[in-house]
Amino acid sequence: MRSSWDFLESGIKPQLLLDNTNKNLNDETTTLLVNQFRSHITSNTIMLFASAPSWPHGVVDPIPQLSQLAMEYDIGLHVDACLGGFVLPFLDDKDKLTLPLFDFRLPGVTSISVDTHKYGCATKGTSVVLYRSRELQHASYFSYSS
Repeated sequence: MRSSWDFLESGIKPQLLLDNTNKNLNDETTTLLVNQFRSHITSNTIMLFASAPSWPHGVVDPIPQLSQLAMEYDIGLHVDACLGGFVLPFLDDKDKLTLPLFDFRLPGVTSISVDTHKYGCATKGTSVVLYRSRELQHASYFSYSS
């Protein structure tokens, strides 16, 4: 989110749009309802947030539709692939699963996070954030001195 905010360099009060209230979910499938999600976008929205998959239910959000939404409103789309980032790319039709695209093959996806310690065989607590562009990556750099 920091890189999206810094990248925009505007005077707005930033709004990150994610569903942590379940108000935008289909009750039966726990799938995000994109049209309801759309209704919450304002001129202050700088980024949409999606999961691939979500932690509680293992549901992959409709990221292709959210990518289109991000492109339509010219805002970022972050995909939290911390749980599935090292698994989803290897699942395909032979596994009898039909998964939507969730990565940079979709033009609206601007960043992806992956926890390398979950299925990437790395030490506990390590994660990476991937950016679509160098400009977004550079906007994420910061220094702090106490």
